[in-house]
Formats: sequence, C-alpha cells, structure tokens
Amino acid sequence: MPIEILIAPAAPAAPVADSVSDLVKYGVPVGTLILGIVLKAAMDEFSAWRKEKKAAKSEAERRKYEQEQRVRDRERENLLHLLPLLTEARDAIHAMHGAWPGQQARDTKAMIAMTDALAKLATTQSTMLEIAARLHSESVGNDLLVMFKAAAGIGTALNGENAKRAFRDATSANSSAAKTVGQRIRALELGGPISDQVKANASKKAGD
Repeated sequence: MPIEILIAPAAPAAPVADSVSDLVKYGVPVGTLILGIVLKAAMDEFSAWRKEKKAAKSEAERRKYEQEQRVRDRERENLLHLLPLLTEARDAIHAMHGAWPGQQARDTKAMIAMTDALAKLATTQSTMLEIAARLHSESVGNDLLVMFKAAAGIGTALNGENAKRAFRDATSANSSAAKTVGQRIRALELGGPISDQVKANASKKAGD
C-alpha cells in the first residue's frame, strides 16, 4: 500500500505594502507624540528660564529704585536743613556789615556786635559745611564757600569800599545758594537726577 506524505501548504508571506502601512499607521503617531512631549518639555523649561530671568531683572530694578529713592530722600532732607541756616548766615552777614563802620571807629558796641556776628556765622558755617559734605549738589557747596570767604572779608576790610564789595559778594552768594537749594529740592521731588553734575555733564557734552 503506497504511503502518502501530506505536506501542509506554506502560509503566504505578508505583503510588504501591509507592513509599511502598519508602520505608517501606528509608528508615525507614536513618534509624533514622543516628539511633542519632548518639545513641550523643552518649551516649558525655556519658558521657566525666561520667567526666572525676568523676575531676577525686576527684583534688581526694584532694589536699585529703592536705593535711589533712599539717596534722593536724604539729599532732599539735607537741602531742606540748609534753608534756615542760609537765613541765619544772611542775618549774620548783614550784622557784620552794619557793625563794620563802628568797629573801624573803635566803638565798643559795634565791636561787640561784630564779634557776636562772627561767632554766629562761624557756628552756622560749621553746620552748613558738614551738611554740604554729604550733598550730591556740588553747585550748592560752591556757593557756600564763596559766601563764607566773602563774609570773612567784611570783618577784615580796611576801608568802606572793600567792606561793601565783600558784603555784596557774600549776600549774592547767599541768594544764589538759596535759589539753587530750592531748585534742587523741586527737581528731586519731580524725579530729577540726584546729582546736579549729571545735568551739567549732559550740557557740556551737548556743547562739545
């Protein structure tokens, strides 16, 4: 009896087109999802970095502003303290000028008045120069030095013409200082520069 060998037919190979189709169907969306996740993470990190940088910049600007305001307030306070002292200095200068003729004549009352006025001016000068040393407004300090130098010339003048000249220079410097102090106070209150040299330098550059 003959022996029959049964051989199962081989399974047909999957078409190549189906494999590519499956890859496109499933692989591309998965890859896109992964890429999206990576990109989102990168964007989130970049966004967080920008926020931190912006916050750090804002904090630095806030600290700078607060520091400038403290300096501005101190400058304004010092300038305000100068105003009554300028009035005292002016009164002393007028008293010295009024006492000068009598001093030359060796009048006792006039000599005492001159001494009192000089003492008052010296006390005022000491306080004013101490304040001026802390100022950022150099023009005010310059006017004060001119005023005190001229005022000293009243007491040492050898003739009436020199006394008048010294008096005129001292009172002019006093008025200039008072005017400058007022201008600087108003400028500070309006948010102007703390130092008057900022404006002076800007004007100088514009002239160049």
